[in-house]
Amino acid sequence: MTIKMTSQITKLTLSEILQKYELGERDFRGIDLSFQNLDGINFFQANLQGANLEEANLQGANLEEANLDKVNLSKANLYRANLYKANLSKANLREATLKEAVLSQSTLSHTCLDFANLYRVNLTGSYLNQISLHHTNLNKVDLTDACLAGIDLTTANLTEIYYNHRTSFIFCVRTA
Repeated sequence: MTIKMTSQITKLTLSEILQKYELGERDFRGIDLSFQNLDGINFFQANLQGANLEEANLQGANLEEANLDKVNLSKANLYRANLYKANLSKANLREATLKEAVLSQSTLSHTCLDFANLYRVNLTGSYLNQISLHHTNLNKVDLTDACLAGIDLTTANLTEIYYNHRTSFIFCVRTA
């Protein structure tokens, strides 16, 4: 199976990408891994900016400190994935499953999470700025010490969310 890289003319197989990662390569900008089974993959500190991971299975993946700026993760399975300190700015996570994922201390700015499932996601200490949460399941999400700014929470499911006195809701809207 050949994997396309939009930032390079070179085409690599998934096994070649993993081999490059093991040899210390971390720059995989624009790579196309859509519809791939990446269950448990380790992309710690990888630069995946602009990558296409649409409908990829990233269950249990390690994306800690990864650059996921402008990544397409629509309909991706990120169940129990580790996205600690990841940059998800301008990422598309529409209809993605992030159940029980760790996104603590992550940055989500102008990120689309419409119709996504964030059940029991850990967003402790994360920065969420102008993200889209239309019909998003935030049931039992941990927002302890998080900063939410410019977010319309009107259609989001906020059942049993967790937050503390250091959680900031700046210019957030919740009408019903």
